Amino acid sequence: MFSPSEARSSASLTVKLLFAIATCALTVPALVSAQKLPPDPKSVVVAKRGGQQVTLHEIDAQVMAMPRHLRPSFLDNPERLEEVISGVLINKQLAARVDSARLESDPHYAAQLQLATEELLARRARYEFENRLMADQPDFEVLAEEIFRTHPHRFRRPVTLELRHILVRIGGRGEAAARARAEEARAALIAGEQDFREIFMTYSDEAADPRGLSNGILENVIPGLTEKPFEEAVFQLTQPGQVSELIKTPYGIHVAQLVERTEPTQQTFEEVRQQLVTEQRDKFFNDRRAAFLSEMRDLPVDANPLVVAQLRSRYAQADQDKLPPALDGTEETTDADQTERAPAEAVESGGKAD
Repeated sequence: MFSPSEARSSASLTVKLLFAIATCALTVPALVSAQKLPPDPKSVVVAKRGGQQVTLHEIDAQVMAMPRHLRPSFLDNPERLEEVISGVLINKQLAARVDSARLESDPHYAAQLQLATEELLARRARYEFENRLMADQPDFEVLAEEIFRTHPHRFRRPVTLELRHILVRIGGRGEAAARARAEEARAALIAGEQDFREIFMTYSDEAADPRGLSNGILENVIPGLTEKPFEEAVFQLTQPGQVSELIKTPYGIHVAQLVERTEPTQQTFEEVRQQLVTEQRDKFFNDRRAAFLSEMRDLPVDANPLVVAQLRSRYAQADQDKLPPALDGTEETTDADQTERAPAEAVESGGKAD
């Protein structure tokens, strides 16, 4: 089947249909009130194209197959409405081009149809499960307030620094030369007679980075993000303009100047409320979805090793519509067959399949 976006790009709907989409919110109430007995949705044609038509009943079927909470606003969007209608039409147009006689003679068609039916039923089972989850979901606002009250440390903003930064690498010049260069940069920062950009371009090896990732300004520096020697030195800076001593890390010799220091603050519940509600809602649904599927995935797999092994080479000539005779595991095996069985036996012993 074509995706909605593919269907939409294949051909646009008529101006008449687009006008109807844009004005339907105004006309539908009047039409409903004017009719005592509404027509059967199966007889209401939404749109036609290329000898095919889509009915209101078919659009209803698509929407009602979705989880309940997604239905109300799904088609309340002109672009999506056009995609859905055009998508159904393009599928009908493509289906009409299939040779029914060839389908009847295709030995795989019935199985393909059964697989498509089972995929539809599986999707319906997922949607029904989603509907039950929606009905049973807790009050996430209450959960958010409880988390905020019992874990206040999570919502404390740490001390944050903004720094000017010079890095002199040791490689290629040696540590003594690197320290001498870094000392010159530090003296220039303390003197304050040059613009930082000029000092950075003169002394910092990061200025030569062809990617241009650094301009020498480090923002939102919090504990735990940098190398330990660097962190210990820069968080001792308390006054804007203060310059660190030379700092050695695996990256080279550093000099840092404090631009701004923001002390720790406690966030209010209102500041984190939406974040917490979203976290709890996502955790609730994701945990239960995973458990729902695990009930089936964790059941043991009873695989036939020989049958599984033949799948690796069975389709070598499938591009010519040729398949070799099937094996059911009762055949005599050669040494080569035994080698091929190993992956299948691993699947069987693993006890899981996606």
